Parts: sequence; C-alpha cells; structure tokens
Amino acid sequence: MKRKRLWFFCGAICALVLLLLLLVAVESTAPEATIVSFPRAVWYALTTLTTVGYGDLFPVTAAGRAIGVVFQLMSLGVLGALFGTLFSFLNGRALPLLQLRRRRGKPWYVFSATSEGALALARGLLEEDGSRIILFPLSEGDQPPEVGLGLRLTVEEICRRKDPQTEGYLFCLTDDEAQNETLAEVFGPRFTRTYCRTDAPVTQLPPEQVRVSLPACCARLYWEQHPLTSPKERIVLIGDGPYAEALLEQGLQQNVVDDRQAVCYTVFGPFEGFRRNHPFLSRLFAEAPEEDQDCLRFPEEPWNGNADELLAADRIILCCQREERTRQIASALLRFFPVSAAVHARLSSPMDRVAAFGSLQELFTPALILGEALDRTAQRLHARYRESNPAAPAWEELSDFLRRSNLSSADHLSVKRRILAADGEKLTPPERDPYAVFAASAGERRARYRRIEHMRWMRFHMLNNWQYAPVRDNARRLHPLLVPFDALDEADQIKDDYAWELLGLTDPAAPKEVL
Repeated sequence: MKRKRLWFFCGAICALVLLLLLLVAVESTAPEATIVSFPRAVWYALTTLTTVGYGDLFPVTAAGRAIGVVFQLMSLGVLGALFGTLFSFLNGRALPLLQLRRRRGKPWYVFSATSEGALALARGLLEEDGSRIILFPLSEGDQPPEVGLGLRLTVEEICRRKDPQTEGYLFCLTDDEAQNETLAEVFGPRFTRTYCRTDAPVTQLPPEQVRVSLPACCARLYWEQHPLTSPKERIVLIGDGPYAEALLEQGLQQNVVDDRQAVCYTVFGPFEGFRRNHPFLSRLFAEAPEEDQDCLRFPEEPWNGNADELLAADRIILCCQREERTRQIASALLRFFPVSAAVHARLSSPMDRVAAFGSLQELFTPALILGEALDRTAQRLHARYRESNPAAPAWEELSDFLRRSNLSSADHLSVKRRILAADGEKLTPPERDPYAVFAASAGERRARYRRIEHMRWMRFHMLNNWQYAPVRDNARRLHPLLVPFDALDEADQIKDDYAWELLGLTDPAAPKEVL
C-alpha cells in the first residue's frame, strides 16, 4: 500500500511539473504576461491550489487560462488531501508518540496485531493497572483500537523504538505461528518477557520467552471450572482437532482424585493421531470399565450410533474445530436423545441447555496468557524439590519438558485442595484448612495421598511417552520410578510429599496462587 501511494505521489508531482512548464511556455510569449518564468509559475500554482489567490500573477492567454482552470479544480482535492494527511499523521503517529514521550519510563505492552483476543487481553491488563502502555500496530485504513494506543507503524518499527533498558512485554498471539516464532526470536531479547502463541515443541526456551498454547489454556480453564464430581464419573467427549485433544490429555493427566478411582472416558471422533502420539495409553487405562481403574475407549461407531453410552454419561463434552459443527452436534444431541448428563460445549456464545466454555474473552485473560501465578507456583515446587536434591538444575536451566512437568504438578494443586477439603469435612471436628488435613495425616491416609501424587506423576510421564528402565536416561525418556506405588522403596514413596506440602506455603484465602 505504501509503495502504491509513493508511485501515485511521484506521478502527481511529474504531472504538476509538466503543467507548470506548459504554462510558462504558453504565457511567456504574450506581451502583458506576468507568468514568464518557472518560479513565478510555481508561486501562481501554490496560491491557486491553496485558494489564497493574491492576484499578483494570472494567466492572460486562452491556453494559460485553461491550465488555470485545471489548478482551480485541483484546489479542493489538494486541501482535502492536505487536511486528511495531517489528521492521519496527528492521530496515527504524532499524538500517540507524544503520549509515549509523556509516559516515558513506564513498561510497554506491545501486541503484534489487533484481533478480538488481543483486545480482550489488553482490556484485562488495563483493568489490573490502568497506567500500562498498550501498543498496537496499525496499517493504513485501520481504525484506532478500542483500548490502548494504535500507531501507524509496523510491529517491527514499534519494537525498534523501544529502549532495551525499559521494561516491556511483547505479545505474538496471531494465528500464524511461524510469524509469531520469528518475531519472538528477533525481538524477544529487547523485551522483559515475550509471549509467543505456538504449539511447536522446543528443547530449551530462552529465559525471556513464554510459549502460549490456546488449546492447553482452554483445557486448563475447562477442568478448573468443571472438575470431576465423583471418582467414578462417566465422561463422553465428542470432537476433533487440537482443542479436543488438549481437553482429553489434560483430563487424563489431571483428573487424579483418588487412589482407587474408576473414571470412564468414552471418546468419539477422529483421534487416530492422538492415539498414535500416545502409544502407552493401554498401560495406563483399561479398555472396559473396572471397579478400581480408569478406562479409556475410542468407539469406532459415530457418536449418535451409541445411545446407551450417551444416556449413561454423567457429562458430555462437545469440542469440534469448527464451532458450527459443535452447535450442530449439540442441537442433534438435545433433540433426539433424552440425556440427563450435563452438556458442555466450546462455544463463543451461549446455547440453551448447554454450558458454553472456551470463548476468546475467557481464554485471552492475563491469568491464562501470562500464567504468572501458575509459573510462580511451579518455580516454588521446583525450589522445594531442589532442597532435597541439590544437584537438580535451577529453574532457568530446565528443559521445556521439565518445566512442563512442574507446571503440571502446579496445576494439580487445586485438585489436591479439593481432595483435602473433602477429607477435612469428614473429620471430627471438621477441619477447614486443607494443608492442616494433610499435615495431620498418617498411616494409610498419608499413603493414600502419596499414591494419588504418584499416579499423577506417572500419568504425566507416560502420556509424554516415558518408559520404565532400571537406570534413568532423560534423552531416551527412561525412568526407574515408573512402577506401581507399592513397588517403590520407602524413600521414593515419601519423596513427593513436597507436592502436598507446598499448600502450607500458600495463603489458603488466595487460591489464585496455586491455580
């Protein structure tokens, strides 16, 4: 667009010069002519185009007057263009840059593009702190954003203007993951923290970069808002695509609420890729419901070809890549099947008899995208682990997998709270503080808590394709502790108590610290 405007501007200048030369040529031969040189022609053109009209210079020949008419007709367009350019400059560059100068020293929050999700996140950031400087790049013709400042600059130009010494945060959250990664790699070092939307794996993350997976955020939010209601719940998942796979994986690794639970997952949809990427599912889950073991089934028939499964479900989750498809399934489900289960669907707007989740407004929040509370909790878990394992690397040196392992453990703290809260209600007198319930536990009750954490730990590792081996080998994903809890040495049975003890280091009145 800028190149086209440049060519147009150059063409207009050339046309104007030719008109001026023609005007001098036809006027200079007349005896009473006043426009007899090029500088006089330029002065005449300026006074005419700007409608000033001093009258000191004027054409006297017929051809000169014809050219003068052209200048007069051009005057309105020139004025409009001048005022439009001036307004665009002031509104798009000058005023925002002036505001930046007035708020010099405050941290910048730079978004790589304006989108519905980016605007939702910007609103959340400003609700937390109204003094934050939110910056969006704008192209020609774009309207200023509803929140923050829009600059008629590319995101690269904005990043270059930021002083590397000033605190700043870069959000690369567009649908183009390759573009996000490139931008984060080039400009990430200039910012305090860079949030890059991508699901691509990485061995070692730069210390200033945070990888944002929207499917993972959606899954984390869903299971936090809708936790298991029973250790024997029957769950039906109907869907396809990365959001549905993330919901299933998060549920399988986080829904560990008892050491003898029997949660049954029945999954309808094209999950062949998920099953190939998780080859050890059969070692973790039974293929048919059992009394004390979770089961996971992938029926071959379509979802509406198994009415008994739908009618027996406690909850039904609908999550398709295309929202239109999710609505179609929800409509057919409620119309043709007398289900008593709670129906949850990933939808951007409400639907009768369906609990909607996963809208952009819910996902693009500071808590989920920045993940600062979860990240702090994961770091505290790792620090507690290092107290008894001094040889363990520092948080900044951890691989992406080990960071995700700590984040998974931090995710489960809210589940641990619910487990302990339910157990505390059974005590005489009832105990309201979850950590006090754990601290007072002993014998079989303490062993139950340890089994739960070991189950969760094993699930996370085996869902990431780790296997048992007598000697640990991180590169080959081999670990000697991937055995049933009762097969562990006593020292290994108690080593994960820190995952429960962290509850004693957080404020019970502020669960956001562990969510």
